[in-house]
Parts: sequence; structure tokens; C-alpha cells
Amino acid sequence: SSLGEEDIAMPESQNQEHVVVFDGATLHGQVPPTRWCVTYADLKRFRRLVREAVAAGRITPTERDGFDATDDRIGPTVWTVNRQFIKPVTAKAGGMSW
Repeated sequence: SSLGEEDIAMPESQNQEHVVVFDGATLHGQVPPTRWCVTYADLKRFRRLVREAVAAGRITPTERDGFDATDDRIGPTVWTVNRQFIKPVTAKAGGMSW
């Protein structure tokens, strides 16, 4: 079984019984560096996922990052996205990197 796009950023409201979970540490040792790549399509998809998470209230302004949730061009910071989005999603998926 492999981690599909729909599994990576599953909204909280969806059924969590079908989430695929992997051992991140093992995957890091098994995936060769030649497979560590990010495409333009990956970046566009990630931007869409962040926008959706902001709109859904899963990424919110903090004292450290008071971004405007209605501004589609600036914010949130990478620190906020990492803390409120990347870390929780990857932890649920087994601890591998994004």
C-alpha cells in the first residue's frame, strides 16, 4: 500500500479509519536520495492545501505570526505552516517528511 495524495491532508471531518500510516524512520532509510524531489506541481498542490487549511481554520494566526487569513498572497509564515500543518499531517502519517 502506498500513501496517496488524498491521504496526506485529510480534513478532520473525514473518516479516519482509512488513513494509511507508515514508519517514517524506516522510509527515510529506504527511499534513495534520487527520489527526494519536489516538482512544480508538488508546490502548486502544497499551496492549495495550505490555502484550504487556512480557510478551514486548521492554520490560524498566532502572536508570533499575525497573518491575515483573508490575504491570499502573503502569509502564513513557514514557521506557522510547519508547526500547524506539516508536523501534524506527517505525524498522523507515521513521521516521515513531507
